[in-house]
Amino acid sequence: MSGWGTSLSRRVLPLVAALGPMLAACGQNATTSGASPSACGASAKPEQTNVTFAQEWLPWAAYAPEWTAQEHGYYKAEGLNVNIITPASGSDPVRLVGTGKAEFGVTQPATVIVAAGKQGLPIESVGATLRREADGLFYNPDSGIKSPQDLKGKTIGVNPIPNALAFTNTLLASAGLTKNDVKIVDPGFSATELVLTNKIAAGWGFVYFEGSIYKLQTGKAPGFLLWTDYGVPSMYQQVVIANTQWLPQHPCTAAAFMRATRKGLEDFLKNPQSITPVMTAHNQATTLVMQNQMAQDSAYNWTDNTTKAHGVFYQDLSVWTKAQQYMKDQGMIDTVIDPNKYFTNAYLDTTPSS
Repeated sequence: MSGWGTSLSRRVLPLVAALGPMLAACGQNATTSGASPSACGASAKPEQTNVTFAQEWLPWAAYAPEWTAQEHGYYKAEGLNVNIITPASGSDPVRLVGTGKAEFGVTQPATVIVAAGKQGLPIESVGATLRREADGLFYNPDSGIKSPQDLKGKTIGVNPIPNALAFTNTLLASAGLTKNDVKIVDPGFSATELVLTNKIAAGWGFVYFEGSIYKLQTGKAPGFLLWTDYGVPSMYQQVVIANTQWLPQHPCTAAAFMRATRKGLEDFLKNPQSITPVMTAHNQATTLVMQNQMAQDSAYNWTDNTTKAHGVFYQDLSVWTKAQQYMKDQGMIDTVIDPNKYFTNAYLDTTPSS
C-alpha cells in the first residue's frame, strides 16, 4: 500500500509486543476522580485542560472530525486545548496512549485486540470512527481480474503485516487458492504505481485512499476485491483509543473530547471539503485535489444503522466479537476473552444521529 496503509499500520502489530513491560508499568498508582461518565454532560468541567490526540499519519480524511472540531472551536468550547500530533511511525498512537504521553489516538481494532487482549496493555477503544473495513486488493479494471480465482499465478502486492496477510489468505481460500498459488511481494509505498504500470496484478489498498488516487490519475475507478466480500468479517476500520488507567481519573475530559469530536464529524459530513484546505496545509504528501477526493469518497463510512440508533462512534459488541474470533481462527491471537475488554461506549453522546 501507499500512503496511509503503509505509514500507519505496517509495523504496528509487530511492535506491540515490545511495548508490554513499559506500558504495563504505566499508571499503576492511578486513583479515580469519583465522577461517573454519566454525570459528565456539557455543563461538567473537564478534569484536564491540555489534551494530545495522536494521528497515525499526516492529516487527511480519516482525521477530519478532529481537525474540524479544532478549526471550528468545539474543543475550546468544551474547555479543552487539544494538540493534534503527527507520529513518527504508525505504532506511535498505541505507544503514546499506552504510556500516558497522549490522551487519545487512533488505530485499528486488530491492534487493540492484540495490545489489550494478547499483551494486556492498558488501552481500549472509546469510539469507532470509520465504520466498515473498506480495503482489499485493487487492480486495473481492464486486467481481466473479476474474482479471486483470477489471481492464480499472478503477483500481488501486500505489505507484510499480520492482518493484511490474514485477510489475503482468507480471500484466496474463498477461491480454493493458497498463498502458494500467487506471488506476494511487499509494494512498500508504491502499490498504486505498481498496479498502474502492470508490475503487479493487484495491490492492497483502501477504497478512499488508493482508490481515490487511482481515480484522479486515470479518470476511472479501479477494480476492487474487498476483503469483506470474500470471508473477512466486517470490522471497524478505525477507532479512537485511550488509556484504561487514565480514563477513570478523567471521565469528563474524555466525554468532552468525544462530544466535540462528534460535532466536528457532523460539520464534516455536511460539507466534506470544508476542512481539506487546513489538512492539506499540514500534509505536504497530498494536494488539495487529493484531499477533496478522499474526503468525498470516505464520507459514507462514518455512519451506519448502529449510529442512527445510538449516535456516532457507538460500538457494537457483535463487531468486536466477530473480529476477535476471526483473529483467533487465523492464529493472530491465542485465546478469546470478553470482548467488552476492548471497548467502551461510556464516554459517548448516544443521541441517535441522522
